[in-house]
Amino acid sequence: LGQQPNLNLKVDGFVNGETSDTTSGYVSPTITNTNTALGTYELTPEGGFADNYKFKYVSGNLVIEPVRLSQENTSITVNESEIKYNGKEQKPTITVVHEGKTLEEGKDYTVEYKNNINAGEATIIVIGKGDYQCNIETKFEIQKLELTATYLGETIKYGETPKFPLKVEGFV
Repeated sequence: LGQQPNLNLKVDGFVNGETSDTTSGYVSPTITNTNTALGTYELTPEGGFADNYKFKYVSGNLVIEPVRLSQENTSITVNESEIKYNGKEQKPTITVVHEGKTLEEGKDYTVEYKNNINAGEATIIVIGKGDYQCNIETKFEIQKLELTATYLGETIKYGETPKFPLKVEGFV
């Protein structure tokens, strides 16, 4: 994920109530890690000294997993404030923010859409990628397109049936 994790090292085996704070000449062993990519890494402590103890070093695994995005820790904002029906797929741009960090489409996530042609409720699906794992849905509204119906008017003679000619504009 680009950051080195904090590593904790446990030292045990002290006798007679001694601790790392009270043992004579104690210098803590260290453990280092340069891995930041997803994966499992075997790490072994080294160094360390104590006047009355010798160290046995036991390896352990550092597992770097993808970040799991959820509705609770991630916000998805539809960037367009008004989306009107136009007969075509509506694919509004979005901004995805996880715990204050804006994620990058294509690198951190991909986007899919459902029911995004006709007026009504449509769905955006954010799918995690790379260091992020998720499948989060959010909704947006496709507004109905306004049509204008105009009565063109007509002149008829008494007793005739009007034809009521209309002109409807606004179709896509």
